[in-house]
Amino acid sequence: MHTSKLLLPVLAAFAAVTLSAQRAPVAPPTPVTTTPRTAPAPTTPSGNAPVDNSFPIYIAGKVVTNDGSELPQNVTIVRVCSNVKRTLGFVDSKGHFSFRVNNGGPSLGVIGDASESGRNDSSGSGAFGNDPFGGGSSRSGASAQNPLLGCELEVYAPGFRSPTIDLSSRRAMDNSDLGTVVIHRIAGIEGTSVSATSYTAPKEAQKAFQKGEQFMQKAKPELALKEFEKATSLYPKYAAAWLDLGRAQTHLKDDAAAGDAFRKAIDADPKLVDSWGELGMVQLRQKNWAEASQNLDRALHLNPVEFPHLWFFDAVANFNAHNYEAAEKSAREARRVDPNHANPRSDQILGLILYQKKDLPGAVDALRSYLKYAKEAPDAAQVQSQIGELESALAANQSVSP
Repeated sequence: MHTSKLLLPVLAAFAAVTLSAQRAPVAPPTPVTTTPRTAPAPTTPSGNAPVDNSFPIYIAGKVVTNDGSELPQNVTIVRVCSNVKRTLGFVDSKGHFSFRVNNGGPSLGVIGDASESGRNDSSGSGAFGNDPFGGGSSRSGASAQNPLLGCELEVYAPGFRSPTIDLSSRRAMDNSDLGTVVIHRIAGIEGTSVSATSYTAPKEAQKAFQKGEQFMQKAKPELALKEFEKATSLYPKYAAAWLDLGRAQTHLKDDAAAGDAFRKAIDADPKLVDSWGELGMVQLRQKNWAEASQNLDRALHLNPVEFPHLWFFDAVANFNAHNYEAAEKSAREARRVDPNHANPRSDQILGLILYQKKDLPGAVDALRSYLKYAKEAPDAAQVQSQIGELESALAANQSVSP
């Protein structure tokens, strides 16, 4: 097969340099798409106008599991309007929540998610575009009478599926109580998002851990770090505290220390999925491809459903480790779980993989798909040049075919 001698190093260097520059979400999970996307612009037809903030609308309720088990950590309440998601905040330790829903502000002492990381939502002018629900403008007509028309409430809990709750008919004077929301455990998932060691930790360690989480939610990782260190010193088998200690160190750009913390979280509880994923992301940034692929593979084996962004990173790690079969499987799964092409780099890495496997037509198709969905991609000219080389190689092959 005739191919350009220059094409292979160009493609390989591109994957190693630009793809490894991505950083992991800190609080998942999730997480998380890997490339920012622009939220739909607000429009005026039914249900798509900005949510009216003239009068506060409150919602409250309780989240429970269908099997009566403990809730996982960081169960999050999310409002979805016009396909734009916004985190309202977390449930408390008993599963209760209470929020003002038409401006997203937390109420009654419930702490909201300050970082908004790892989720496809927007908070203010976040990474995914401006939130079209602010502004407080009053409106007339049907949308003013139904300020939440077209809006739904969702519960995000790793390892569980949740029903959606229609908010369209809710008004300011309505009873805020939504009742009990039952989330259902997803079958076939071996890993967990909450460690059993959290329930055996002594009270002083739990208190330090909770304080550390509050500092993380307030974007104060240097203060959170001290509390997580205290929690782990009081209870060395505290997997969740080791995990969040590593996340705080990641925030502070200390990947070496973060990697050690994630390993200790794994030692304390090997079924805690987030620890494997976070460790894999650290190793990906360090270009430790072989170990990154092993740990990301493990995270996806433990839970192949709740961490869709990891499929892309697993493909990158396996590609650079020259595990092309595993890389192709993960790249194709990354595309399958992303039907809206929020991360078109999944097409790009698939193109690189297929080139290595000498599937030139497949590589051309995947790279063309990347250019189609990656609007204003900074590397568009380079990728187009690569497509041209591949097409020239295909034409040369056809010309010498019997």
